[in-house]
Amino acid sequence: MPEGQLAAFLSDLPPTVDAAGHPRPAEDDIGDRDELERALATLLLGARRLGELEGESLAAFRGGRQAPRRAYLDPLWVGARVSEASHGTVRDFASLIVDDMLAQSHRIALSKLEVTADGRIVLPTKLAEREGRYFALGAEGAYNIGFRAETIGSIAHQLGMLSSDAAGFAVTEVGRSVMGLP
Repeated sequence: MPEGQLAAFLSDLPPTVDAAGHPRPAEDDIGDRDELERALATLLLGARRLGELEGESLAAFRGGRQAPRRAYLDPLWVGARVSEASHGTVRDFASLIVDDMLAQSHRIALSKLEVTADGRIVLPTKLAEREGRYFALGAEGAYNIGFRAETIGSIAHQLGMLSSDAAGFAVTEVGRSVMGLP
């Protein structure tokens, strides 16, 4: 991460809206930065957008949600972390995010902990911590991530391929056309 204050890093990022208040492709204008700086800049631009977008643009940015989730690395979460660390350095902020993500990974692994019938403890993780240091227990696979029906359903709903009501979900005309259904 670059040296310097987080506030200066933020001020060097391109604007996310134009003079008329319409969204700009600021992520395409991040400039010559290494991969990690580009990733951090993208997260910070997303957080900035929450405060600048309005109306339909904001609704589309939120994915159709009225109130944004506070999930790790989503714009609301990043914005809250920026507010907490606004007077620190870029390196300190990046370390803070990494620490949060490592702690979340550990919590997820612990939630999946199993005790087998023979009394062994199985902790399904490829990330371990010992004396404050994290290390990989094995390499990540090159295969696709697991299928998540809830995620694909949410995306299909946002795209208008599914509708929902008290009775459940139904395929819309758009969905039938896109998926080639009768």
